[in-house]
Amino acid sequence: MDQRVHDCLHCGAVNASADEICPACHASLSAVKAPASWTSLPASQASPGSQVTRRRVLQSLGAGALVLAGVATVGGCAGSTPQVQGVVPIGITPIATPGADYIYRGHSAAVTRVVWSPDGRYLASGSVDKTVQVWQATNGALRYTFVGHTSPVTALAWNVQSTYIASAGDEDGKVWVWNALRNEQEVGHMGQRGRVLSLAWPDPYATTRTPPVNMILSGAEDGTVQVWDAGSGKTTATYAGQGGVRALLSSSPDSVLLAGADHIIHHWQTFADGNTSPTPVTYKGHTGAINALTWIDENNIFASASDDGTVRVWSTTSTRPSASPTLTYRGHKGNVYAVAAYKGLLISGGQDHAAQIWRYDTGKLLYTYTGHQGPIRSLAVVAPLANPAHVHTPVSFVASASDDGTVHVWHIPEEVLAAGRFP
Repeated sequence: MDQRVHDCLHCGAVNASADEICPACHASLSAVKAPASWTSLPASQASPGSQVTRRRVLQSLGAGALVLAGVATVGGCAGSTPQVQGVVPIGITPIATPGADYIYRGHSAAVTRVVWSPDGRYLASGSVDKTVQVWQATNGALRYTFVGHTSPVTALAWNVQSTYIASAGDEDGKVWVWNALRNEQEVGHMGQRGRVLSLAWPDPYATTRTPPVNMILSGAEDGTVQVWDAGSGKTTATYAGQGGVRALLSSSPDSVLLAGADHIIHHWQTFADGNTSPTPVTYKGHTGAINALTWIDENNIFASASDDGTVRVWSTTSTRPSASPTLTYRGHKGNVYAVAAYKGLLISGGQDHAAQIWRYDTGKLLYTYTGHQGPIRSLAVVAPLANPAHVHTPVSFVASASDDGTVHVWHIPEEVLAAGRFP
């Protein structure tokens, strides 16, 4: 790599070293080690993004806004040339348009999953093309293409430090773990019977237990969820559902929601002494398989998206054995595959190619994004997004992954955000 001054890919500061990560970040990240139980793979199996097509994010004068560079073409996996198209400036006051701020075209087949890193800097996407790609959220510049899956990628999850990604989809049930900051791969000794359909990597410190528990959860076709110790790779617990577990929701090691083919959401809780509730609280109402779950309000309210064409809102404060939804949204035509939340808003997408933004308390539709040419399989939202100068913008961004082979990154219009605020 050349010796020219450039931005650190982790913190965004000016970096005069030859590496893509500045010396300060190298020092801070040195403590984040892969568990000893993980087996390191040859770096040659990971394809780095192009180093010569990096695009900087510029701060507009006096506005503190993010400005994305023009159309970029970056390196990627064999047989495809990742491209970023339709890049437009992102200002502090967004204008409602039907188009994306930019479109990521790095995959050669349908995109099944997209997830923001917890620090908001990167996006990871998984595809039917059997790759996991990590790219910069501000401009879509590809960093790495991870190759190794033998089947389409069905699930992705970041750890809370934004340093590792877990992915799954292989028929043998293996869960792969990748280093998101370096050109390296790790493989955890984790796997279960049947293909893994969903993953969660909760914050290890969001627990009442001592010491903190760093765990990865995987939901499989056989209807089970296995909890893995991320340090040892050993199974610490197993939760049972009915049918394939397509969706997992766990922001804390003490609480797990799982759902899938049986049309029912199962809520398991673990107490301070490490014991698990003998039976889960179940949430019933869907008449089709459940594809996605998302928290709405401080882990007390959540939403579910289903093949029955609805999104349903639920409250975890219910202690009844079978809880009913507080609201049912029927705005989509066909299956609903994805749902994400931001403040008082829900964003849902599915078979009708549209992403709809609506209030979770009333079901009032506020905005429809219609840029995709295929069903929307995954949604993720982040705000605020920080530029390399660490200047935050009030714009909230949505990433939507589709069968059309693209990921669209678009903003929620300011007037929609205003309409979603609670008094």
